[in-house]
Amino acid sequence: MRHLEFTVARMTSLSVWAILPVALSIVFAPQAFADRTVGPSGDYPTIQAALNAANPGEKITVSPGVYYEVIEFKNKDVVLTSTAPGDPLVVASTVIDGGRKNSVVSFGGAETPDCVLRGFTIRNGRALSGGGINVHGSEATIEYNVIKKNEAYYMTGVTDSGWGGGIYNSAGIIRHNTIVDNIGQIRGAGLCCCNREIAHNLIAYNHGKYGGGIAAFEQSDVNGWIHHNTIASNTNADHGGGLYECQARIEHNSILRNSVLGAGGGLSYCEGTIRYNTIWRNTTSATMGAGGGLYRCGWTHSSTLQRNTIWENESRTGGGLEQCVGTIEGNWFIGNIASVSGGGLAGPRGTMRNNVISGNKATAAYGGAIYAGEGEFINNTVVGNFADSNTGGLYKLDAEIWNCILWDNTGAQVVRYDASPLVINYTCIEGGSTAGTGNIGVAPDLVTIYGDDWHLQATSPCIDAGNPATSAQDECQPPGLSDARNDMGAYGGAHNCLLSANDPESITLLTPARKAVTNAMGSFVIQWQDADPDDDAVISLFYDTDDKGYDGLPLAGGLSEDDQTNQFTWVLDDVPEGEYWIYALIDDGHDFPQFTYASGSVYVESPFSDQDINQDRVVNAVDVQLVINDALGLAPPYDCDVNNDNVTNAVDIQMVINAALGVL
Repeated sequence: MRHLEFTVARMTSLSVWAILPVALSIVFAPQAFADRTVGPSGDYPTIQAALNAANPGEKITVSPGVYYEVIEFKNKDVVLTSTAPGDPLVVASTVIDGGRKNSVVSFGGAETPDCVLRGFTIRNGRALSGGGINVHGSEATIEYNVIKKNEAYYMTGVTDSGWGGGIYNSAGIIRHNTIVDNIGQIRGAGLCCCNREIAHNLIAYNHGKYGGGIAAFEQSDVNGWIHHNTIASNTNADHGGGLYECQARIEHNSILRNSVLGAGGGLSYCEGTIRYNTIWRNTTSATMGAGGGLYRCGWTHSSTLQRNTIWENESRTGGGLEQCVGTIEGNWFIGNIASVSGGGLAGPRGTMRNNVISGNKATAAYGGAIYAGEGEFINNTVVGNFADSNTGGLYKLDAEIWNCILWDNTGAQVVRYDASPLVINYTCIEGGSTAGTGNIGVAPDLVTIYGDDWHLQATSPCIDAGNPATSAQDECQPPGLSDARNDMGAYGGAHNCLLSANDPESITLLTPARKAVTNAMGSFVIQWQDADPDDDAVISLFYDTDDKGYDGLPLAGGLSEDDQTNQFTWVLDDVPEGEYWIYALIDDGHDFPQFTYASGSVYVESPFSDQDINQDRVVNAVDVQLVINDALGLAPPYDCDVNNDNVTNAVDIQMVINAALGVL
C-alpha cells in the first residue's frame, strides 16, 4: 500500500495559549510514512475531510490555523499531527475549536497505539462525556497537545454524563500534554476513566465535583500507571482535588496546591501503590474537610503508601492523611495542619513503619502527629509536633510501639485510646517510659528536629538500641553507625532501605536573568541547568507576582530532568499584563523537592491599544463603526469610551480613525 501524507491548511486568526509543557525542540522517532506535502494551501479545507479520505497507516499534517469543527477518527489508525509538534508556537496556533457543539475529537473505539493525535490545541468542546476528547475505549496515543476550556456536562438519567472534561475513556498512552481549565460536572474534570498510562503531563486549573485532575470509575478504570505528572491547582466540590478513585501505580508525581471542599485535597479513595510522590499544600475546607493530602486511600483494597513527601497540607482533620489503610512506610509527614485533630495523620490503619512525622499541628484539639488509628507502629520518628489541647505526639493510637523516637512533641508524647495499658518497647521517649522493655529517656541527638534531616548523629544513644531480635536488624546499615542491631527511629530496622542515601536533585534558572520585557502576543524562553544523577526528576515551572512564597500558578509541568534540552517556551497569550517572577520545582521522589526563583522577571505588555475596540489586534473600520454605533446609542458589547471621559462621542470616533490611519 502506498503511504500518503495529507496537508490541511487554512489561514485564519491565530489563537495561542499561555502554557504549553513541551520543550522548545523535540525530536520524534521517524515514522514509516512517505513525507508527502501537498502545497501550502493543502488538499483539504477541513481536517475531517482529510480523515475521511485517509487510509489506515497514513499521516495527515495540519498547517497552523483555527479549524472550527469537531472531528472523528472512525477507527482508522492514522497519524494526525501539526506541522511541528515540538514547537510550542506551532502547537499553540494549530487549533481545533469545537464551538461547544460536541467532543472536539472522537475516536471510534477500535484504534490501536499506531493511531496518534499529536501537536494541537483542542478547545471549546462540550459534550455529555469527553468534552475535549472522547477516546471511546480505544488505544490511540495522545501526545504533545494542549487540551483546554472543554466541558463534560451532566444530564439527569444519562450514564457517565458529566465525566471527563478534557479526556474520557482511554486505554492508550496519554503523555506530554497540557490539560488545563476544563470542567467535568461530575467526575474527572481533567481526565476520567483512562486506564493505561498517564505520563509527563501538566494537569491544572480543572474543576469538577469528584476528581479535579484525574478520576476513574469505581476504582477500576484507572488501573495502569500514573507517573511523572504535575497535578496542580485543580479544584473540586466534593472529593479528590487532584485524583479520585484511581487504582494504579501512582509514582513520581508532583501533586500540588489542589483544593476541595469535602475530602482528599490531593488524593481521595485511590488504591494500588502510591510512592515517590510529592503531595504539597493541598487543602480541604477548614470547617468540614478531611484529609488535606490524602483521604481513604486503600479503603476498599489495602494499598501501599511508600516514600512520599506529604508536606504542608491542610484540613479540618487529618492534615496530611486521613483513614488510609494498608502499609504506610518510609514517608515524610512534614508541616501538615489540621484545624481540629490529627495534624499529620488521622485514623490510619495497618502497618506504619519507617516514617518521619515532624512539625505537624492540630490547632484546636489533639494529636499533632497522629489522632486515632490502629495497627503496627515500628521504627518511626515522631518529633516536634504540636497540639493545642495537649498530646502533640500520638493520641488514641491503638498500636504497640516498637523502636521509635518520640521527642519534643507538645504535652504528652503518647496517650492510649482507652483504659488499656500502653505497650512501648525499645523506644526513645521524652520523659522515659516503664510501659515496656528497652526504652530510653535521653535526647535522640538527631541532625535536626525542625528541618529536613532526621538521621541519627554518630553520638546518638538510639544507635543499636532497638529490638535486638535478628528479624528486626537494620536492613541497610547506615554508614559508620556500628553494627546491624536495630537503630531506633525511621532510619533503622528491617525496612530502612526505603530511606537509603540518594543523590539529591538540583536546578538553577538561567533566564530570566534580569527584567525582560515582552509582548503578550509573543513568548519567552525559560532556560535552566539541572542535575539528578540517580533519578529522572520531574520539573515544574510557575509564574508568581513576586519573588517569594512559592505560591504562583503553574505554567509547565511533567518535564523530564533527563531531557537535555533544559528549556521551555512560555507562550504568553492570555497572560495578563504585569510583571512576573519565574520559579522552578524539581522533585525526584526520594529527597526533599527543591524550589528556586530566577534572578530576573518577565514583564508582559498588553498587545491591545485603547483604540482596538474589539481587541482583534488591528485598528480598522470595524473599530470605527463600533464607536459610531455606541455614540448613536446602539450599545455594542465593547468599551468604546477611548479617552475615558464617561461618554462616547465624536472625540472617541476621531481617535480611532487616527489610529486606523496610523496617526498617533
